[in-house]
Amino acid sequence: MVGVEGHTPPVASVIAERVLHEQVRLLYQALPLAFMATLLNGIILAWFLADLFGPTLCWGWFALLSGIGLARYVHAQYARRRAQRLGRRLGRRELHLFNLGSLSAGLCWSLVPGFMLPPSASQNLIIVVVVISGIAAGSISTLAYRRTTVLYFLAPLLTALGVHLIERSSDALGLITG
Repeated sequence: MVGVEGHTPPVASVIAERVLHEQVRLLYQALPLAFMATLLNGIILAWFLADLFGPTLCWGWFALLSGIGLARYVHAQYARRRAQRLGRRLGRRELHLFNLGSLSAGLCWSLVPGFMLPPSASQNLIIVVVVISGIAAGSISTLAYRRTTVLYFLAPLLTALGVHLIERSSDALGLITG
């Protein structure tokens, strides 16, 4: 591999670039499973919360979540096929687009604790917090190949959940922690 001005890049640089390519490939490879889990959990939450917050809000949120997930899935398929066709590996450009998708998905999921969390001291709150916590935990297994990608998804989601629980700490945390 020849770098700028005919110089051969250091071995560490070549290895770092190969590691990056493999991490991005693994992120894109795990995306279909994450998309299916998103749809399943989104349907459960929208159906569950529709009685509390109205079907328009809940199913509208699910449509947004599904649209983001579908856009990520379609982009992943396109990027993988394009890389194969051109005989190259997935690289930094695809990583940036993947991170943008992860941030978008995290922001969409953060709307649930931000705007659609049931009132304090309700059993519904526990169910929603458990589902959101499961989403956060599950995301680690599909995004763990790049730590920054995990943060793009989890930061908005867990911040919104934490703010909501601290805001209503007297009832909500007592109910959840027993």
